[in-house]
Amino acid sequence: MRSRRTLLLAIASIALAGCAGSSPGAVNTRCSSIMRFSGPALTLASANDSATGAAIATVVLSQITVDRAPVNLAQLLQDSQSTNLKSSADGLVCTLPCGLSSRQGTYSFQVSASGHLAATQTVVAKYENTSRGSSAENCAVTMSDGTVTNLSLQPESAP
Repeated sequence: MRSRRTLLLAIASIALAGCAGSSPGAVNTRCSSIMRFSGPALTLASANDSATGAAIATVVLSQITVDRAPVNLAQLLQDSQSTNLKSSADGLVCTLPCGLSSRQGTYSFQVSASGHLAATQTVVAKYENTSRGSSAENCAVTMSDGTVTNLSLQPESAP
């Protein structure tokens, strides 16, 4: 009987330890892996013609790497923070503004647009703000305010 009571107390202790964070000042270790994102890590906000300043509405992104590793385009398209992107034979069509995933790191990609020279861009994408919920029920880490960049492309021929 005594060993059964000891076993029940041990099980109850383990169960209660899993609830850490429910009392003031306690740390909820189970929440540390819950991540939420408020927008993409990298947003391409706009593109313009470097000679005239005219806006370019759509660009094509190819040869995309993050931290020098090739990016799986299908996974990038499935990321919940990727926006205004479509797959094409040439790469990803970005209707500006477009968001590139929740993955932070150094992005390198070739960007092209009709009537413009292709250019390689390198941008460090990171979230500027990190916040944690203040209760045991809402303890997720929220990442927000990702990097926003604007592109400028040279026309194929000067006017």
